[in-house]
Amino acid sequence: MKYKFYIRLLFLYVFILSCTSGKDSITKFISVDIQNIKEEVELPISELTDSLEIIQLDSILKGFIGMRIITDHYIGIMLYDPSNFLLFNRQGKFITSIGSEGYGPGEYQALYHAQLDEKAQRVYLAPYTAKQILTYDLKGRFLPKECIKLSYLSPKNYFYVDHHKKRVTVINLPFSKEEPIAWVQDFKGNIYQKIAAKHLALRPDYSNEIVASHNTQAFEFNILAFIQRQSDTLYHFDKQENKIIPKLTLNAPRQPGKIIYSYLELPLDYFITLETIQMGNNPYTDISNTSFVQVNKKTQQSQYVKIVNDYLGGIDFVPSTLFNSFRNGYFAYPQDAITLREQLAKALENPDLLPEVRTRMSNLLRQLKEKDGDVMMIGKLKTE
Repeated sequence: MKYKFYIRLLFLYVFILSCTSGKDSITKFISVDIQNIKEEVELPISELTDSLEIIQLDSILKGFIGMRIITDHYIGIMLYDPSNFLLFNRQGKFITSIGSEGYGPGEYQALYHAQLDEKAQRVYLAPYTAKQILTYDLKGRFLPKECIKLSYLSPKNYFYVDHHKKRVTVINLPFSKEEPIAWVQDFKGNIYQKIAAKHLALRPDYSNEIVASHNTQAFEFNILAFIQRQSDTLYHFDKQENKIIPKLTLNAPRQPGKIIYSYLELPLDYFITLETIQMGNNPYTDISNTSFVQVNKKTQQSQYVKIVNDYLGGIDFVPSTLFNSFRNGYFAYPQDAITLREQLAKALENPDLLPEVRTRMSNLLRQLKEKDGDVMMIGKLKTE
């Protein structure tokens, strides 16, 4: 009897240990020491995406290109200065503008975040200092009765609307310790759960940013503090446990106003972006240098990488544009047609190109028309 009892006890211990180990592997925190990262290697975009589709839009994008959202049948593009959200089909044909800049119903002054829900046939937009999420259908019609009142006034936020469950998850840029950094509400503003910002709160300063990419099932985010000295970390909002869980940080000297560290989560890797900016200038456009660190989730090995377009002969990407190109499980990189034609022509001079790559590039060069619209390079992110 004692023998059987100890056997059962042993099985129970192994079971508890396995469960604990599994949980630890899921919530494991990675700290990367910048001094241990030495050489830079080329990283082909084909290692991150299943393929690369080149789509020429039927119009030229006017304004600073921001967020790109890709679904099975649509391309959504957020523009700044002037602020707008444009909807195209996956063949590049322009469908409509979603709202417009202004002060009237369905209009906005400056957009910060957007969600394109193809299944629900809805587009959700949130401007800066949002009091509500604006709602439109895919024909561009404003739906005032479906706008979602936010439970808290949010200076900058990322949100995810679950149309089926009538729930909204919000990641907020907090300006006080008591203010929530994350919450879940219904469409009427009723709170289901929230987490106070505490040590993550920043002094009120609109140069700071909240960043999320939603490339996995996790609700990941990080805070970019341009001027304030604050620890840079990638977090997960664990809704089931109602916790903010740190996942990744970079051990490197903090230089507020000079170097920005930002984090990106993909299905198989983390990326850390190091951007050197000129103090007093626009932090989005006045970037003098950009470096990428790749951290493999499985091995936790890290290295500097230069991401190149091996689908098109190894032509370079603009580093400062790359970070915002990974979103919602897709890679979406914008390029003007004239520059791409010049890059292709130069790359075709390389005698060592593989025959299939040379054919692909030559065909694309013939198809591109300089006077037509911009190009969007689209690829679905690898998950295994």
